[in-house]
Amino acid sequence: TLTQETIYSTMVRSKMQLLHQRAGEAIESLYPETIEENVEVLAYHFEKGGIPDKSLHYQIQAAEKCASNHALHESRGYFQKAKSILTKKNQAKSRAMIRVIMGLVDISLKLGEPTRALQLTRNLLDSSQTLSNAVHASFLRRLGDAYHLRGDLQTAVDKYHHALDLINSVLDSQLSEGRDLILSSYEESLDIRIGIAKILFDSGENTKSQKYAQSVLAELSGKQNHERVAAVYNTLAGIAFREVDFHRAQELTKKSLASYQANNNRSRISAAYSNLGVLASIQQEFISGHEYFSTALEIQTSLGDNNGVAISTNNLGQLEMNLGHLADAKKYLGISNETARRSELFRSLAQGLANIGFILFLDGKYAVANRNFDEAKTISNSYPNENLLSEINWKQAECFLATNNIIDAESAAKNAIEIAEKIGNYDLEAQGLRSLGRIYRHKGKILKALTLLEKAWTLIQGDRDTNKVTRLACEYVLCLSAADQISEATDIVQRYLVNKLILEPEFIREEILF
Repeated sequence: TLTQETIYSTMVRSKMQLLHQRAGEAIESLYPETIEENVEVLAYHFEKGGIPDKSLHYQIQAAEKCASNHALHESRGYFQKAKSILTKKNQAKSRAMIRVIMGLVDISLKLGEPTRALQLTRNLLDSSQTLSNAVHASFLRRLGDAYHLRGDLQTAVDKYHHALDLINSVLDSQLSEGRDLILSSYEESLDIRIGIAKILFDSGENTKSQKYAQSVLAELSGKQNHERVAAVYNTLAGIAFREVDFHRAQELTKKSLASYQANNNRSRISAAYSNLGVLASIQQEFISGHEYFSTALEIQTSLGDNNGVAISTNNLGQLEMNLGHLADAKKYLGISNETARRSELFRSLAQGLANIGFILFLDGKYAVANRNFDEAKTISNSYPNENLLSEINWKQAECFLATNNIIDAESAAKNAIEIAEKIGNYDLEAQGLRSLGRIYRHKGKILKALTLLEKAWTLIQGDRDTNKVTRLACEYVLCLSAADQISEATDIVQRYLVNKLILEPEFIREEILF
């Protein structure tokens, strides 16, 4: 290697270029059957040989090959070299440039960099570039993906619907008689509808999401289209999870994982492992959950997937919190929030801030906790997410109460309940009712508090999240005791609180012990 470097550094530039050109031509001539596996080498030789046309050809091929193998940073490097060549050749509006920009957008999305994807796509759409409806729809769908990653769900769904209108016009047009165009447009239509199903799911509209997902699945029945089938299974698994059908959710997630593994799609494999971790954790299988999350994080870190890293570290943080390991929970959530903030993944950031705020509340650090809740609320108002907004409100209500800020505590708890009732989320409604019941108990309105807590208790019957049940049991016991219903309180203590981890701040634990 040293000899090679020494000789290379002493060569005249023109001689060096000629030798690189000859090396590239020799590979093309002598080994035509291995060109596909040698595209990276050919891209290198023709770049160094100063042959821009051939360099461009192989840079794009190398970029797409690396992308298909999930070597995302390497792929970006090749695409950027191709873009530079096209710019120097004044071909900014060529088909090749569109292909390169689309590749760079896809890489940015896979790396969890929505802002970069948005910038690239907007620059192209805002230019005077004339795009066919099919290509325009493809970029609009990618815009939807980017806004989805950021957490701007309404803008995302608007872009998807615009894309779907355009692609349907292509499919309906007599001009689209070419088989390849019809096929690619139909596949684009599937991808857009899968995106809409995901958005509807994230917006809490399970019925509409399921309708879109099932329609796509029906069209894919019997076809060898594993990636899209797996994406649909993933959405349907999320719906089953919300419906507390954990067995079906696990079954669908494992089907999704198998399809992604068949195609060696490491990015989606990691997401499936992350989902299996959530399912294991909710069923109190914490060791399995930790293993799934850690496997997902390992893959996402190797890929450089910022969105995946933010989600997996957030999941690990919540798992450690549920085990009472607050220091470890803070560590993971710190990584999650730093990653999400750096990559402008606002949805993930808001969730992480709400989670770390709650841990700080449990740890008695109320002022810092409130600052986290305030930022999470600001983000959730800017990028509407009603499920998360309800969660932030009930968590902050308890933090306000801990500092005797009764007025703001009551307002936040009522907001949490109002949002939960509006979106039909009984779990969040129960959490809000517990918080408001606690506030009324501290105000001395015991009977009013008891009514709220009885309703909350009814809503969470059968819930497998023991920490949630334990926290509600704590407040229910304290309220029953304040109402002199000692027998009922004692029964709940024996059934739900003996030898259980109590995730409450110190002042509540002291009340329970007393």
